[in-house]
Amino acid sequence: MNKTLFIFSNDFGEIVLLRFLLYQQPLHVFLALPERLYDYVDFPNATKFLYRDGAELNTVLEEVQPEQVMLFSAYLLAPNGLISFPEFYELLDYLDNRKIPVSTSDPFMRYYDQLEYEYNEATFHSNVRNTLKQLSERLSGYRHLYSVPVQFDGAPHQSFSNSFKCEIPEKKHDKQEWTFIMASEDFKLLQVGNAGMYHKTLVPLLRSLVTDYDIHVNLVFPEDFYTILKTELADVSNINFVSYCRLDEFEELVAQSDLMLYWNVFSASTLICRLHNKPTVFLGHGHMETIFPGFLDYIKTSWFPHNDPEILQIDDHFVPSLLKRLETNDPALYQPYYELDSPVDILSIKTEAI
Repeated sequence: MNKTLFIFSNDFGEIVLLRFLLYQQPLHVFLALPERLYDYVDFPNATKFLYRDGAELNTVLEEVQPEQVMLFSAYLLAPNGLISFPEFYELLDYLDNRKIPVSTSDPFMRYYDQLEYEYNEATFHSNVRNTLKQLSERLSGYRHLYSVPVQFDGAPHQSFSNSFKCEIPEKKHDKQEWTFIMASEDFKLLQVGNAGMYHKTLVPLLRSLVTDYDIHVNLVFPEDFYTILKTELADVSNINFVSYCRLDEFEELVAQSDLMLYWNVFSASTLICRLHNKPTVFLGHGHMETIFPGFLDYIKTSWFPHNDPEILQIDDHFVPSLLKRLETNDPALYQPYYELDSPVDILSIKTEAI
């Protein structure tokens, strides 16, 4: 087995991919983690290091002396501000010169191969697209890793899966359990799009679920949203406000839930819902489609080969309709979990360094 170092960006979705590579697998790896993720990552078959800047990352590289490096994700390290763009390109040159094979995860699935540079615009969207297209070109020679099957020729790629599940803990109650997931990026966009009043849409729904339908509600939301909701719902019990937690704790939450509800159809954690065969619905397309219109159509055949993600509206029919669909086990509420290459296959293959 190659001595493998994972270098992480700030994105929590990358931890989900790590879970599918490490859980119950006969291997050991090294992890370079930023402060935002460090406390939430704990695998018995991984040794972790904290890094806060390019200098500390270089120290980790010198200490581990890896035989291969996994960038999770190369598309986010510099955009997240963990290291500068010059430092990032120097890192790639360093690894190439030492013939250390590099692989990367890719939340954008080479979407930027389809775009042209927008030099004549200076909007936020155009700047982001130009930056990621430049990254896409620089990274095109490295192996790209995915958790779903992909079909494109833009870069060498491989897809993986892991069918091992966590043990499902016994429920502490006999109520239905619905779990809502919202990323901080989606919260910000929802607040902007609703003049800072999106909670006015959500609070009546949450209150009704508990008081009218006796459903236990789990919320996995940003702390900024909790500041609003805990005040609005102070008199309502059976709502579990979940702060950021370790992935094993999150997976237990999924395993116990009767329905998962997301505002982002591309959330990496929906893979855990698929693994546990949990009905999942969506209340929005998510920040990726908002910032990059057309992304859903581009990745649909990989992520949603059977049923298009259905975007539901919160109205008077929302809860009764979902309860009926759950009762009839509506197949449109489910997406497949794929059987792909094993984690050992992914980490054992000797990819060629550029």
